[in-house]
Amino acid sequence: MAVRNEIGFMEESLDAILGKQLHLEVNAVGVDDYDAFHLFEVDGTHYLLCLSVSEGRNGFLMKVEDLGGGWYTIKDIEDDAEWERAKAASHWQDHTPVVHR
Repeated sequence: MAVRNEIGFMEESLDAILGKQLHLEVNAVGVDDYDAFHLFEVDGTHYLLCLSVSEGRNGFLMKVEDLGGGWYTIKDIEDDAEWERAKAASHWQDHTPVVHR
């Protein structure tokens, strides 16, 4: 799978991304705007659950890399096993009917 989404940003803390709107591409769905909704950690890695601003509020799960100095990158999860671990820990069912990667 080729990386479709990779977004860099600078903030004082990672929590500052919550509530911001991201323009993301999802396979079989297309491009849509998503709200950064839920930040969580699994085995020392941060992940971000985003919810579509359109009707249905489909979810999109992304990996967060801390580059240091207040710089972060949000990107697609490429590894299948990592995807399953992050998906299980996200509690996406509490927030959206569908979650994509």
